[in-house]
Amino acid sequence: MKIFGITINGNLIGQVLISIFIGWLIGFGISWINVFGYSGQAPLICAMTAGISAVGRLVRQNIKLT
Repeated sequence: MKIFGITINGNLIGQVLISIFIGWLIGFGISWINVFGYSGQAPLICAMTAGISAVGRLVRQNIKLT
């Protein structure tokens, strides 16, 4: 399937989901050790940021390949 000229396949979705999970783990670690005081939203914020950066990275790679 193509959206905005980018081919969406299982590999791309898998990479984004792995990035989101790793970002969630980092955020959970930050909230667990209370680096910046208690932040219950740290896992959510880190997961969203990791997902957005993964999508951006994959879009840039796709643009360079074409």
